Amino acid sequence: MLERTPTMRMIKMKMLLRYLFILLAFVVTDANTSVIGATGGYYSLDAKNDSSSNNISNLGAYRIFFIHEIKSTLSINIGYNIIFEKILTGDSSFGFDLGVNYFHFGSSNTKKSKIGNIDIKVIQDWSPYVGFSFNQRQYQSIRSAYSGFGVIIGGMKSLMNKMNLILEGRYVSLTGATSSSATELTFQTGIGYEY
Repeated sequence: MLERTPTMRMIKMKMLLRYLFILLAFVVTDANTSVIGATGGYYSLDAKNDSSSNNISNLGAYRIFFIHEIKSTLSINIGYNIIFEKILTGDSSFGFDLGVNYFHFGSSNTKKSKIGNIDIKVIQDWSPYVGFSFNQRQYQSIRSAYSGFGVIIGGMKSLMNKMNLILEGRYVSLTGATSSSATELTFQTGIGYEY
């Protein structure tokens, strides 16, 4: 029987991400709304292995992201996360995530319609969402890769015509080599630009 090594996991993860990016390229050609932006905020990280466990929390979680509407209530999101031990210094972790968000009231804060020569634009004030994600993390000090799934709760609030305030909480459960594991809890706020 083949042993699952961290190298094999990384190869499978890279293949999965490659296929997902190809799928994203086909989805993005649609005329649906997209949002690009950045968030920052608080994190709490619990890490465990056979011999020890550790907890660290602070300001220092950052994320850049791209969200694309597939349907009026469903969107995909891709992000790159960086967590610093001490706001912008110290040990760090980084990695990609890919997820799906469900917007009960619709994903876009701006809805556009055209009836004859009349253009109608409705700006929704608040768009709450829930979602799930696949996450990959690389921890700098221990040079180890982790991957796992997470849940997302958040919302977008319209600030201006195409500018949105993003509020988001994420809980991610990660597993690594041997019997190591980590859980990541983040609360972030930021700005998204809708185009």
